[in-house]
Formats: sequence, structure tokens, C-alpha cells
Amino acid sequence: MGLNQSLILRLIEFFTEPRNTTDLQKDHSFFVFNALISNGYLAELVHYSQTKIPPMSQYINSIPIAEPLAHLFLRCFLHIKSSENKFSLSIVSSLDQNLFKNSSIPQIKCILLTMSQLIGKNSIYKQKIGHMLSFYEISLNNSDLWSNFNETMANNQSKLFALMQLFLHVLAGLTQEQFSQLLQVIQSLLFQIPISMEDQEMDEPMLTDQNLDSIQMDTFRIFESKDFLNKLEQSLKYANQEESKNLSVCVSYICHYVLFNLNIKSHESSLTRKLVLNENFIASLWQGIISITIKPQFNNEICLIQMLASGNCPEAYHNDLFRLVAPLSTFCSLYNLFLLRIFDSEFIAGKAIFSKLDLIKMSSLLKDVCIGTVELMHPEIVHSARTSKAKEVETKIPIETVVKARCFTHLFSVCSTFLQKMHRRDIRYGFCPEEHWISNSKYVVSNRLSTILMSGESHIFTDSTFSKSSYIFETENETENKLSLSDIRSLTILQRLPFTVPFVERVQVLENLILKEPIYTSDSACRIRIRRDYLYEDAFDNLSDENVPSLGSVRVVVEMINQLGLEEAGIDGGGLFREFLLSLLETGFDPIRGFFVLTNDGFLYPNPSIVNLVDDASKHYYFLGRILAKAIQSKILSPLKFAGFFLQKIISIEQQLDIDYLATLDPDICKNLLSLKDYEDNVEDLELNFAINANEFGHTKLVELKPGGKDIPVTNENKIEYIFLLAKYKLNTQINDQTKAFKNGIANVIDLNLLRLFNINEIQNLICGSNEFIDVKDWRKYTVYSGGFSDEHKVIKIFWRVLESFSEEQKRKLLKFATSRSRTPLFGFRNLIPNFAIHSSGSADRLPSASTCLNLLKLPPIEDFEIMKEKLICAIESESGFDLS
Repeated sequence: MGLNQSLILRLIEFFTEPRNTTDLQKDHSFFVFNALISNGYLAELVHYSQTKIPPMSQYINSIPIAEPLAHLFLRCFLHIKSSENKFSLSIVSSLDQNLFKNSSIPQIKCILLTMSQLIGKNSIYKQKIGHMLSFYEISLNNSDLWSNFNETMANNQSKLFALMQLFLHVLAGLTQEQFSQLLQVIQSLLFQIPISMEDQEMDEPMLTDQNLDSIQMDTFRIFESKDFLNKLEQSLKYANQEESKNLSVCVSYICHYVLFNLNIKSHESSLTRKLVLNENFIASLWQGIISITIKPQFNNEICLIQMLASGNCPEAYHNDLFRLVAPLSTFCSLYNLFLLRIFDSEFIAGKAIFSKLDLIKMSSLLKDVCIGTVELMHPEIVHSARTSKAKEVETKIPIETVVKARCFTHLFSVCSTFLQKMHRRDIRYGFCPEEHWISNSKYVVSNRLSTILMSGESHIFTDSTFSKSSYIFETENETENKLSLSDIRSLTILQRLPFTVPFVERVQVLENLILKEPIYTSDSACRIRIRRDYLYEDAFDNLSDENVPSLGSVRVVVEMINQLGLEEAGIDGGGLFREFLLSLLETGFDPIRGFFVLTNDGFLYPNPSIVNLVDDASKHYYFLGRILAKAIQSKILSPLKFAGFFLQKIISIEQQLDIDYLATLDPDICKNLLSLKDYEDNVEDLELNFAINANEFGHTKLVELKPGGKDIPVTNENKIEYIFLLAKYKLNTQINDQTKAFKNGIANVIDLNLLRLFNINEIQNLICGSNEFIDVKDWRKYTVYSGGFSDEHKVIKIFWRVLESFSEEQKRKLLKFATSRSRTPLFGFRNLIPNFAIHSSGSADRLPSASTCLNLLKLPPIEDFEIMKEKLICAIESESGFDLS
């Protein structure tokens, strides 16, 4: 027997019409609707909608039958009561399981879009839909996070779109309480949509349906809508302190979804742009994060972030740690973006949202969180799901383990990146106390680490990476017993958080890998002939990449040719090479040669106008990079001092530097840009545009900072863009090619990953030695004598007394006089190669002289304190060496 479906729908419509009565016993429609819901009414209505609406997305807004069907679904909201009751909960649950989770189906999406339009036009629907939120939250709390995870995640994406679409036209009318409930429901849904990862090696991609991709972007557009952003801004503004913390954590899930699930760039999202500029939101989010707690059985409440930071989190609580991923990742990302707009001078002036003390505490906690995450990813006790890759085929890895591994890896990546930026700012500004960044974790330095690195297996360092696989699989190194878990942790921390490891330990790693004397074979020596008058030119030709492809693995033997064209006497046992390399560095980086120029403070950086001087400039920068790296490898200290921004470009993985480094290039420009940023009047009165005049050897060249820049005036609205584009040009664009070639040259000798173990100040120390006060006792301890001298000789005792009486400047001049450098070697004179030596010059009438290639001071046998002091001062002030002999 066939029934007219239109008649059936009309009957349902009639008998489910709510009556205007407060007595449920007299409202017959209530019992009818209850019976319908209990017998699968909504599931049948969804199925009927799919049969009557074409599955074509292009017709989604022009289906006549969609409106009456939408009214039938909307009738559900009319039966939801504001007070809690089981029937209202069953209605919401049925909507959730039958309508909302199928919103990716084109026909159901059509219904939801129609429902949304009807809600916007009907005041009763607007009023009733808000009642759904409290019941919807209750229904979510009963779901299991990990059962059928892939399906649950896809369903939640559909539910999120349905929810946001239905509330799109009523957002402005929601009360503060209702909007907070909406955000809590969104948080509950997004909690089950974890971070998406590009690397899909562990399992199948989680979201591949094109319809799901479509509703993801539709959901994003709702989050970007004016109504949602205005309501969010209003709620955050009027919330009290406790409400602000809860709201901020909820909103962090939305922001995390936009940035890391949809992979929307921050500048492309109005939501993230607004949140980055909302200082109260960022402050409240941090307070919310440190307020997230759990209460273990028989124990007091524990702060989750403190548990993670302790490095002692039992596997039973890993699900709870999952609650930190979205809020903490969002905080690190947004606060990092906020700080990009803050100059160092503003940071110092207290414009960084948090106080100096709060920043110290925050950075300390995040440091421990990163190290705690490393320990979490490399568990001391192998959990049940963890297996070797060889057994992967036999053992099905639980999805729970895979998702946690992805999320913890993501959290570590975002937090460690933020921490690296904070550390760089501390290097420039110094807002943290000494030793603040050094970790006291027992895993920061492994007892076996140096032994393994010295074994010649240097690839262990560069091959060991932080990966989600560590949480899931036993690594190959573990299986082969090459590295212990402590070693893996130490290597991971050393690579990603090197500043938590003491400087002396990192230098030891560098020495073990590149500074130790290479093992040269008899035929590995590279013999070169260098004319003193053409030292740079001959070195450039002889040590080119074509002649010596791998400069770091050969021993260079130098034969010097004097001005007469004759070979100089002597055999290069290392001293002549050292003298040659120092002279080559001095002439190669000499600003007069033109490859490098000086900042106003006297620091070196690549010449932006080099293309006007040399045709093949890149080859010269590559060559100079190799020579500098060879000096570092050979422990030959030079007096070269580089600009901070240039050193940061060498060790940075990122291609672009932050604006803060502009101060190390041109403090005046940095000061002017800061003034422009704070300029309160009309910027257009300054008559600036997006073009600058670059001076190249007396000629002025117009450079546009963006296409058509000379015709684009700088205004109050775009001045921030102008500031960043100008800094980008100065710090990056104009020396990009030079820096790239220079870095490639360094990488030919030293792996850049090894140099990234150090900050810019430490790199400078590796190049030219320590800038600490000279320790005369240490100097004397590692001095050797010849020509009849010994440490107990009367002349030598007088010499050390004279040296102790010198000022710090005079000590440095004497050190430079004898060794060609005024700084001490790292960690003292024991690292001076060759050792500092004092040799008797034979006659007390002569002035002291030196042989800098041997670190040799030729001292006259003077036995009078004052005379020796006078002659030493005369020698070091004259800045001469050989010619005084």
C-alpha cells in the first residue's frame, strides 16, 4: 500500500505543532514528537531529504522542497525546553547523530543552509536555538575520544560546520552566557580534531573527502565573519577575569584549528590578526593555560603544564596532557607574532604584555616543557604500544598512540620555535639572569655523548632528529644498542634547544666533530705557492672549489714567494699556514678590498653594492666563507668582528630576519622607524612612499619596496607594512645573494647545523676568541720557554710581575703583539695553538720582538723591573714585531 508522502509530511507537521501551554500533560504534540524521535524520525527525514534533493552542489541554494523540509527539522528546536529534561537531550542527540554529522553530504548541507536563513528571519527560532547549547554540551561529554577515531574526527568536522551555520544569523543576539556555551561546544568538537600533519608515514590521511574539505573552508569563513568576530571581541571585552581565562582557552581551539588544521597563514585570517593585537586575550590565555589542572585519585589538583615540565608524567595521564596542545601551541604562535611587531627598545620599555619577571618565569617554564616533551617522546619505560619498525606489519599501532605522537611532536615544534625567538631576544637585550637558559635536567648532557661523537660516527648527530616515530617505535639505534635513551634525549635537546646545554659542552661537541685534527693521508696535502704581493689573488686561484673541492678534508701546505720572486726559506709545519691564513683573512675581509663594509659601529657585513665592483662576486663570497670556516676548524683565531644581523643570517634556517636586527646594521634607521611607528599625527604629511633612494658609489638609485611603490604613499594605515618592508630590504634583500654564497662556502667545510648550536655572541667568540678579562696565572701556566729561559728564571719572574702590573688594555696589546690577536682563546690559554712561548733574544739592549705565526715572544734578558716594563710598553705601542728584532 503506497501512501502519499506529502500527506504524511503534512500530518507530521500538524501533529508536531507545539501548543501554547506550560503543562506538558496537555501538550499532545509533545508526546507525538517524543514518539517520533524515539522511533528514528530524524533518521528517516534525513534519508527522505537525500532522495528528494539532487546531490549537486551547484543547486544547493535553489531547491524549492528544501524550505518545507528545513521547517520540519527546525520544529525540533521548538520542543527543546530551557530547563534540563531527558526529552530535550534526546532531541539534541538525535539532531547531532542524524543531521549535524551528515552536513558534508550536499543534500543535507542544502537543508542546513536553508535552516540558517529561516532562523535569521524568524524570531521564535532565534530564541529557541540558544536552548540547544547546554544539552549539546552534555551529549558531547559522553563520547569516547579514541573509539573509531577517524570517523569521529570526520563527523565532528561536519558537526562543527552545522553548528556554526545554524548560529550564523543569531550570533549578535546571543547572551554572554549563550555565546560562552557555544564556544565551549566548539572546544569540545575541536578537541577531537587533532593537528593535521603533512607527513603521513604512520597511517592513511585522516580527512580526504572533498566534501569535508569544502565544509572546512565554509566553517573558516563563518569564523571570519563580521558577526562572529564582533561577538567574540565583545565577549572578551566584558568578561571578568575568570571568564576571560575560560573564554581564551576556548578561542585558542578555534585559532589552532585555523592555523594548524586548515593551515591558513596568520596574515590571511582576520581572526588571528585581531587576536594577535588583543593583549588582554594573550595574557588571559596564558593564565588559562597555567590554570588547566587534573585531580588524580587520592591527590590534590595538579597543574598540567607543571606535570609536563617535570618530565615525570605516567602514561595514564597522557590523555590529559592532550588538553594542552591547542592552547599552548596557539599561545606560542600568537605571542610570537605579537612580539614581531615589538622593537627591542619597546620590549625593554615594558610593552611586551608581560612584566620582565613574568617573562623570566614563562621562558623557564616553557624550557622545561620542551625538555619534558622530549622525555615524553623518548619514554624511559617502553609503553605497550611501542614496537620496533620490523614488527610494524605484525602489530597494529593504536590510533590513540599515533595521534598523541603527532600532537606532542607538533607541540614541541611550536614551543621550541617560540623559545628560540625568546632566547635570541635575550641575547640582544639580556632580560634574563645569567645561566637562566641552562637546564638542570639530567638528560641535557649524556655521559656517553662525547664518547659516541668522538668515535668518528659524526652522522649520528645529523641523522638523529626529533620525530613522532620515537613515541611509537623503538629507534634503529636503540635496537642496535648504539645509543641509549639518555643519548637520544641529549642529542635531541642539543639540536633543538642548544642554549639549554652549557657552552663548554657544545664547544666540546664541535671540537669532537670538526675541530679535532683531521686524519690526513700522505697524498691528501694540498701544496700551494703564494706570492706575498698577490696573496689574496693567488689563494683565490689555488684554493678555488675547482682545485680543492673539499677544503675541510685536506691539509694545506704553503710555500711563500717573496717580492723578488724567490721561494722563502723554511718548511711549513703548520706555523706558515697559520700566518698565511691570518693574512688571507685580514686582506679578504678588508673593507678596502670591497667585499665587506663596516657598520657605524665598526662591524663587518657583505657589501650591498658589490655587483658594481666585481662580476663574479658570488665566487668570492663562497671562497671567503670556506676560508673563515677553515680557520674555525683549525682553531686559528682572527680579529674579525661581524655585525650581529649577519651572523644571525649565517646560522638561521629562516631566510628572513626579524626587524630587531636592524639595530645592529643601522641604529639610526631603526630609531627613525620606531619614531614612525609611534607617530600620532598624519603620516602622509611626511611625504613618504614605498620607495627609497639607495646610494651606490655616489650614484643614487631608486628602489621600490613593493611593485609600484614610488606611487604608493605611506599612511597611518600602511605604515607598519612600510616599516617591515624597509627592514626586509635592508636586512635581507640587498645582501641575499652574498649571504647565500658565503653560507654555502662555510657549509663546504663545517656543517651549518653544528654552527647552529651557538648564538651570535658565541659564534663571534669561536671566530676571534673570548672577550673575558685576561687571566695572567692561566697565561703563565700554559707558557713554554726556550733559549735558556724557564719558569723559575729571574728574567721570566720579572716579566710576569710586569704583566700583572699592566692594565687590561696593555695586556691585550701584548697578547696581540705576540699572537696577532687581542682576545684569549676559548676556555683559556691551554687552547692556544701553538702554546704561547718566550724565547731569549740574546741581548738586553734590544727591544722585545715577536713571531706571531709561532705565538712566540722574543724577550731580551732584562733583569730590571722598570726597564723591562718600559721596553715592553714601547714594543707593544709601536705595534711592530719582526722589524724590532
